[in-house]
Amino acid sequence: MSELNIKYGASERAIPAPATVADAIKAFDRDALKSALAAKVNGKEADLNKELTSTDEVPCDRADHRRFAGRP
Repeated sequence: MSELNIKYGASERAIPAPATVADAIKAFDRDALKSALAAKVNGKEADLNKELTSTDEVPCDRADHRRFAGRP
């Protein structure tokens, strides 16, 4: 089974591939996933069900998370 190395803030871990953006967020922060509507993948907005590849970048920015969730 292949894995994707995911960075979330200063943390990094491997998750089983294939994985979606939602899977990556859930691996680190279930609360963030509960209120997330979208994420940025390689600098572009993407649905949470987008399948990730080993070269995709999904930056963690809690302020961005709050903005996408409709919170100030």
